[in-house]
Amino acid sequence: MAVQPAQSPVDRTVAADDDTELAWPGEGDPVVDLRAVSWGVRESTALAVFGSVPSGGSLVLVAPEDPVDLLHLLSDEARGELEVEYLEETPGAWRLRVTRGFRLFV
Repeated sequence: MAVQPAQSPVDRTVAADDDTELAWPGEGDPVVDLRAVSWGVRESTALAVFGSVPSGGSLVLVAPEDPVDLLHLLSDEARGELEVEYLEETPGAWRLRVTRGFRLFV
């Protein structure tokens, strides 16, 4: 009989296309740890993942430093409808909740 590792409902992790890890800790927002992504593809990875976030939805980004330039790109992607909440600012691990605003089309 094969033994399979237990899955915890508190820390489920799935791999994205480019080995970025997305974790769904319980009922919270998905967590994208950009520290594990090569510098050259970090922005495109974050943009691709953020592109799947619906209006009003959030994700938590973890970056090795304050991702100010990345936030500008995400704001452009969200057409300026972006809310950012800094959750943690420690050396090597900046955690931010990024929320896509609601956009009404007329």
